[in-house]
Amino acid sequence: MTLKSPIYNGGKLVKFLNGDFSSPTLLAKKWTWSNANQQAVMIDYQVDGAFISIQQHTVCNKYSVETNYEGACLNLHFELEGVHCCQWPKKDTALISEGLYNLYYYPNIGVTSTYTAKPRFILDIYFCKQFLRKIIGKDDYLLANFKEALSLKKQSTLWMRCQSISNDLKMLMLQITKCDLPDSLKKSFLEAKVVELLVLILTKKTNKQSPIIAVDDAHHDYNAIKKVERYIQMNLKNKLTIPQLAQLAGCNTSKLKKEFKQEFNTTIFKHITQLRMQAAKELILKKNYTISQASYEVGYKNAQHFTVAFKKTFGFLPRELKK
Repeated sequence: MTLKSPIYNGGKLVKFLNGDFSSPTLLAKKWTWSNANQQAVMIDYQVDGAFISIQQHTVCNKYSVETNYEGACLNLHFELEGVHCCQWPKKDTALISEGLYNLYYYPNIGVTSTYTAKPRFILDIYFCKQFLRKIIGKDDYLLANFKEALSLKKQSTLWMRCQSISNDLKMLMLQITKCDLPDSLKKSFLEAKVVELLVLILTKKTNKQSPIIAVDDAHHDYNAIKKVERYIQMNLKNKLTIPQLAQLAGCNTSKLKKEFKQEFNTTIFKHITQLRMQAAKELILKKNYTISQASYEVGYKNAQHFTVAFKKTFGFLPRELKK
């Protein structure tokens, strides 16, 4: 697995893994980067059957990472904090937001991920299809036509849209990311938790849920939502309406509201308000804007209305940022 990005020392990071992810012992490696532009920690664990990567990043600027997989693998990805956009071959894209997860199949391809300057905390678990088969046995209904994508070596996702990380999944991920057991016990513990994660996820998957389709079809809606999200971020100062955004997405208002809520777990207007309040907060703190100036820059003509929205969002008044 080769990762290329200016955030890495030397611009490249190479990880060597067994084809079947097997390992008789626990292999652990910690990577750290610390400079004026970023603070980052990556901890990798190779256990028997799976490769676990825990990453925490805080960077000052937007950045991209190009990941190339030499050989097919499955990737269970959890976006615990942050948001990023993935671009696969043929320029298919997906917007992956905080609090969501999905299972991806990569048949010897490359992926380019673009990240914002927001803090990131992610958990990636890699394994092969034989490991998955060992867990599910003959219960093929758990994978539906995802099994067909695996047999054809066709890039795909388990769900058309990323799923929300439930509290029980969060508990398991916390146990994995915060495990401080001695190495003699850590390997068995991590292996058990990986299996537990997969069992919990797959038992929630039934044939009645969203069909599994190839990435080039699965992310058609993602492209429209990503376009809307990008437009919102660039036009916080301007008036934004749902009919206007629906026209931009190329769909009706009902479809846009439904797709947007499925992607961001909130309504369009609540999301816009959150972005505006966060932008105003940064203007006040980092650029020393007055409250009136900041409220105007994020689309509020009335500073009092802005103050009410700010307190509702953060729980305190904007003037308290000046203290």
